[in-house]
Amino acid sequence: MILCRAMKKWFIYICVVIGLAGCSKSLAPVEYSAVERRMSDTIKAYDPAVEAIIKPYRDSMEAEMSQVLVINDTILTKKMPESDLGNLLSEILLEKAEKYSHRKVDVAMINFGGIRIPQLPKGNVTRGMAFELMPFDNKLVLLELDGKTTQQLFDRMAGAGGVPIAGARYVISDGKATNITIKGAPFDASKKYMIALSDYLANGGEKLDMLIPIPQIETNVLLRDVFIEGFMDINKRGEHLKSIKDGRVTIKN
Repeated sequence: MILCRAMKKWFIYICVVIGLAGCSKSLAPVEYSAVERRMSDTIKAYDPAVEAIIKPYRDSMEAEMSQVLVINDTILTKKMPESDLGNLLSEILLEKAEKYSHRKVDVAMINFGGIRIPQLPKGNVTRGMAFELMPFDNKLVLLELDGKTTQQLFDRMAGAGGVPIAGARYVISDGKATNITIKGAPFDASKKYMIALSDYLANGGEKLDMLIPIPQIETNVLLRDVFIEGFMDINKRGEHLKSIKDGRVTIKN
């Protein structure tokens, strides 16, 4: 009897709590406000002693990043299936891949998303811009592919809408690569081809899983350094960057 009375009391208590909870009002914000505050360029370092330590390094870094590598004559833009910015970078990659690997390289490719800025502006191209262009520490590697894997690679490039490439031409038709030519010769499925690309792609990035088992020929050179050197070489020749599009990747209508 005592147990039943206790259970009855707890039952009534729970019902009261649930009832009160059901009757309580749900509160929600009805108005928002915000105040914009900006850091002033005139704000001094919190600790002058710390500022004195940091300043020489900051000044040195700013001077290095401000170094002019080359002059750009026009705006270079990243687009699909082909673009002048993509063509420029892939051509530099092809040339430097042969230098660093001491091998004949057939094709150089860069993943579209690896180019991190949409445009390279007209005017001075600085070292800092090169870091903005390629901020990741991806390295240049080479892969020797058989004909079947090379075709798969081109089909993946075509399926992605076209990616920056040098040393080859192809037509995208129904998401596949057709009319492929490499170094001016028709693609030969019985041959092997040397491909220059980033370690990110060689390790299966951008859904290139078929490349994972292929042994990598390493150069231990960062792609960013490849482009910096390429820009400086162009400048040493007394030349400027120019827009070049030659129809190396097209889409069949």
